Amino acid sequence: MSGLKPNKALFPLAAAFQTMVAVRNTFYDLGILPQYTSSLPVICVGNVTVGGSGKTPFVQFLAEKLKRSGYSPVILSRGYKGSVVGPHKVSIGESSSLVGDEALSHAEKLKGVATVVVSANRKAGAKYIEEQKMGDVILLDDGYQHRALKRDVNVLLLDISTQETKDKWLKGSLLPAGWLRESLSSGLSRAQAVIFVSKGRIRGELPRLKTNALQFSFQFLPKSIRDIQGKVTLPTEVLKGKKIIAATGIGEPPQFFSLLRGLGAQLEKEVEFPNHHDFQKSDLDALAPTDHCPLFTTTKDAVKLKNFLSVPGRVYSLELGGGFLSLAEEQQFLFLCEKAIERKRSSQQADRN
Repeated sequence: MSGLKPNKALFPLAAAFQTMVAVRNTFYDLGILPQYTSSLPVICVGNVTVGGSGKTPFVQFLAEKLKRSGYSPVILSRGYKGSVVGPHKVSIGESSSLVGDEALSHAEKLKGVATVVVSANRKAGAKYIEEQKMGDVILLDDGYQHRALKRDVNVLLLDISTQETKDKWLKGSLLPAGWLRESLSSGLSRAQAVIFVSKGRIRGELPRLKTNALQFSFQFLPKSIRDIQGKVTLPTEVLKGKKIIAATGIGEPPQFFSLLRGLGAQLEKEVEFPNHHDFQKSDLDALAPTDHCPLFTTTKDAVKLKNFLSVPGRVYSLELGGGFLSLAEEQQFLFLCEKAIERKRSSQQADRN
């Protein structure tokens, strides 16, 4: 696939895929395919497109908010591109090749906030969390189409960073011809909350979709830069006029490069790796960062690069801070989640009595 043009040669396969997804969803809706109901409340964060839409940092944001509200969140991840099948509790310092970059990023970012579990089978993962008494609410990361585990709240993220990212879910074709995992209408039918996410400041008129789900707006803005090796945090102002190399293996690399340029950095190289790329020392050697022209990457990439560094001051991650467009939106969204958590708790208590 190139740009926004779908591969027309694959339209017959996309039609077959759409039929398969629709039948599968209908079977789940009718109860023909069974769903596991966890004893813990489950909040799912996902999307309808392939590629990045801010799921990882949004899950981290939500985990931190729930922790401050007195809950003990546990993040349940597939562990994409990791070799472990699980269920497995993620520890800081483990290899991303074992548990996946997203899970490792969660573990490092949320130390003392949330436990992280990877499991290819999310039902088995939920049971493991229950049996080990790891927490009191499960955050299902990137599990929107994984319907074997029933959830109490479905949060659907839609990327509005650019017109291209909007068109991918507004006008896109289904896999393998396009970018959609399922149709937008299908995803909306199961959502309790739709969040329009922008990597960068939200500009222009916000979309308004026909759905019963609550609709919110959320933006990620550059907060600081961090020396991966020296663990020194600096203000983003130091990037103004700075010559740098930018490289990443995320779903939407151009958005990352745009954020760096917006901070005044002069990008000498822009290198796009495949999503979830397993960085090796040879990649770092080829990029050849120096003190005068350091490498900048994302926090998700940083967990895979740090083991190859021996000298500080040459590789940095751009740290983002996320927030709803207004305090009222944040309070409304958190109320939706906390209400579902308390409803599940009350139901479990009533069953025990």
